Amino acid sequence: MKTKILYTVLLVLAIFTFSCTNEPIFYNIAQEVPLLDSVVKGNVYSIVEQGEFLYAANGKIFRKGKTQEVTNNSNPWKLVDKPAGKIIRLAATDSYLYALSVADPINGSEKYTIYVSPAGDKLSWEVVSVTGNVTAIFDNEAAPGTGKLQAYYSTKDGIFAINGKTVGTTNLKTETNFISTKKETNSEEEASFAVKAATVGDITVFSDDLSLCSDREKYFYKVDEKFIKYSTDGTNWTKVSLDISDSASACYYESEGNSWIYVGTAPYDGPGLQAINLNNGIPTAISEPVGKNIASCLDDTQVIGLYPFPYGSGNLYAASVMILSSTALSNDNQLWGFYPDRDSWNRE
Repeated sequence: MKTKILYTVLLVLAIFTFSCTNEPIFYNIAQEVPLLDSVVKGNVYSIVEQGEFLYAANGKIFRKGKTQEVTNNSNPWKLVDKPAGKIIRLAATDSYLYALSVADPINGSEKYTIYVSPAGDKLSWEVVSVTGNVTAIFDNEAAPGTGKLQAYYSTKDGIFAINGKTVGTTNLKTETNFISTKKETNSEEEASFAVKAATVGDITVFSDDLSLCSDREKYFYKVDEKFIKYSTDGTNWTKVSLDISDSASACYYESEGNSWIYVGTAPYDGPGLQAINLNNGIPTAISEPVGKNIASCLDDTQVIGLYPFPYGSGNLYAASVMILSSTALSNDNQLWGFYPDRDSWNRE
């Protein structure tokens, strides 16, 4: 069951970055594949595509070209200009990149600010003026270039669209398009605002945790404890019972004619990733995740963010909290990337 601690980590602790020293040595020796040190360190909760780049937020903002890959000789992730404060979430549309910044807490009260920059090689940030206390920003994960990619921000009172510096006045949160996990939290206030959206066609569904995703074509998916739900309209859901570890994140992934829902787990031991087989879009069974070195890289981790690029296929990025032992948490937090042509994971 998701805990209050995990949810707080999701929204706040991403502002901190940590050093990375632990290496999967036994795998390296066996395979003789050296891995570079991480560049994108710390808790990475947002990875978005915008224009010709992928962006990742871990308090700072890193960027690499969409066609660039981390190799044994080079790592293309580079720091870019960011707004003031710690950047904890990103969102993107075809024209804009958005960043959610949190200022250093004063008397235990955090202040969140939305910034926007036009698309382009050089970022130029401006404040987006909104009403209410912002809790999250996100986009609907529609395909770029389709005209359907939309960004949003949420408060405790609702969900509102953003277009550049212009914010919508219509509250988009309804009883039918919002998937809540109130039953799994200690406080209704914790689960009263959205942190993620997914889209199928012209339908957008919002969720108060990161375990929502879609294939963009026909189905929405929502991972819950011990089962996964799927829906074609975001309102009527069918449950499939599977032995799934507590989920912290989820995404749709396909390769060579097969498709899965990938689940990033919340426990601090066991598999960091679980893969749920799809048969014509319907969840059927749990299978082994991709990557010949998956166990040495991501077992005994908490995977708090997933992003497949291009959407649904190709490379798969996993932001993990690495655990050194079952009793002690580690500061070895980092971003991993899976490359199908190598069938292996690399530090990013």
